[in-house]
Amino acid sequence: MAALATRATGRTETLLCGAHKAQVDGGTPWRWDSAERVFLVGPDRLTAGPTPVDDYRFNVQVGDIDSAVGPAPVVLKLTAGRDEVPAVMMSRETAAALGRALLDIGEPGWRTQR
Repeated sequence: MAALATRATGRTETLLCGAHKAQVDGGTPWRWDSAERVFLVGPDRLTAGPTPVDDYRFNVQVGDIDSAVGPAPVVLKLTAGRDEVPAVMMSRETAAALGRALLDIGEPGWRTQR
C-alpha cells in the first residue's frame, strides 16, 4: 500500500508492486488513469493516454499562408519533459478561442468547451 500525494486531492491510496513503489518513492512522475483503472509510472505515463505537457511556445508564422488555416498561422509547440510533442498549426481565430477557453478552466462546464 502506498499513500500518494496529488496536487488536486492532496492524498490517495493504492496498492503498488515493490518496483513501482520504489520508483514513486524516488520521485518518478506517475498518473492514475481512472478511465482505464490503471496506475502508470515512468515511461508508461507518457505512452498511454494524453501526454502531460510541461511547457509551451506559440509562434506566429507571419509570412506563411495555409489553404486550410489562412494567413499567418499560429504554431503551438508543446514540451513533455525533455521531448517536444509534434507541433500543431491553427488560425489566429482558433488560437484566440483556445486562449479564452484556457482562461475559463475552473468555471462550471469548462470540461465540455470547444
